[in-house]
Amino acid sequence: MIFLKARCCFLVFCLLLFSNVQAQDPYSTSTLFYFGASSMAMGNASMFTADTWSSINAIGRTSQLENTSVAIGHNYTFQELSLSTGGVAVVFPLKQFALSASFLRFGDEVMSEQDINVGIGHQIGIVEMGIATSWRQIGGNYLNHLSAILIHYHLIAHLSDYFSIGLNLKNIGQNNYKTGEFGADISSLFALGFEYKVDDELRFVTEINKLKYNNLSYKLGLEYSLHESIILRGGTALYPVDIYLGSTIIYKYWAFDYAFATDDVFGWSHQFSLEYTIAKRK
Repeated sequence: MIFLKARCCFLVFCLLLFSNVQAQDPYSTSTLFYFGASSMAMGNASMFTADTWSSINAIGRTSQLENTSVAIGHNYTFQELSLSTGGVAVVFPLKQFALSASFLRFGDEVMSEQDINVGIGHQIGIVEMGIATSWRQIGGNYLNHLSAILIHYHLIAHLSDYFSIGLNLKNIGQNNYKTGEFGADISSLFALGFEYKVDDELRFVTEINKLKYNNLSYKLGLEYSLHESIILRGGTALYPVDIYLGSTIIYKYWAFDYAFATDDVFGWSHQFSLEYTIAKRK
């Protein structure tokens, strides 16, 4: 089993290292669809990750959290503050479902976009599902302030102890910014994902994404629990090709996540997240 794990990790990291890294767009209206270093480290293939940032990334996964948690994070995109995103999220697990809320802000005073998100997650048998609504606003010094209401839906079916399939829909109504005669487009996302768990320590995830007006993109991520307090992650996205790596350090009530991404045109991106849970992590 150890040999199998080593071989799987070697093959995936070969894919990461020999990929031809290309430029990615520094901003689009899909920028606020994902957040959290644990997500970024796996190439934003976050459909199956259960943490506080699931309130943004995969609302159905909040149903798997047992204790109230809060997280803060910062995405230092291409080491440029004007392209960076900051966020905070909180999850309140209840008896039958989980409530969550989050706030994200991209940009600076010249141009910024904000997203306030509230959602609910629930599990029925082998199915986890969730729905969220967010209020999105864009504006700046030389831009009219525009706003819109978006609806998101997420579903996962655990077909076995090792294999799961998921669906993630962002802005399912394809709503756009609109104020009077002024308007601006907002992207929408359709994502189909698969997860395979080799065992309790190693898992692989892959997603097929379709953003409005964009071609299909593919994401591949892996997560390996090196120790009960250390988690290693890696991922890649196609097309364009980008490489992502990161880790999580867990200590009692705290979890610190770090991730970075490479780009041969815009440079490096770094993301930091800090998560606090009201009960000690198992």
